[in-house]
Amino acid sequence: MLDGYLCLFIFFAGEISKDMLQQEKITKRIEWKLANGIKISSIVKENLLSLWIGTLILLFPLLLMISIRLPNLILLLSTYFLILSILYSAFINVLILWIRNMNWFKSIPIFATLLHILLVVLKCGIFMKTNNVWVLLLFSPVSIIVLTACGLCLMTKERIVSSYY
Repeated sequence: MLDGYLCLFIFFAGEISKDMLQQEKITKRIEWKLANGIKISSIVKENLLSLWIGTLILLFPLLLMISIRLPNLILLLSTYFLILSILYSAFINVLILWIRNMNWFKSIPIFATLLHILLVVLKCGIFMKTNNVWVLLLFSPVSIIVLTACGLCLMTKERIVSSYY
C-alpha cells in the first residue's frame, strides 16, 4: 500500500519539479546562481524543500487515510514515507539538473515512476529469497541514496548550464 502512495508522490513530484526547474533553466537563473559561486548542492537543497513540501500538501489526504486505516503502524509508516519521499525528491531534482535536452522533461515523471516500480520488484524478489525484513526497509532508501549520490558526483556546472531545446 505504501509503495503505491510513493508511486503517486513520485509522479506528482516529477510534474511539479518539471515546471519549477524547467522555468529556472529557461530563464538562465540556475546559470546565474552557478556563475555567482553557489554550489550545486545548495541549488538541489533549495528546490528539494519546496518540491517536498508542495507535494506533501497534495498528498496530505492520503497520509490522513493511512493514519485512520492503520493507527498502530502510523509512526513507522509515516516516518518511512517521509524519508523515502524526501529521497525521491532529491533524486528527481538531480535528474532534472542532469538533463541537457529540455524536450526530455516530459518523460521525467514516467522515468522516476518506472524506476520506483523496478526497485519495488527488486525489493520483493530479494525479500522472497532472503526472508529478511531489513531488506524491505532498507533496500529502497539505500538504492535512492546511491543513485542520487552518483548523479551529484558526476554532475558538473557545465553539464547543468549546457541545455538545449
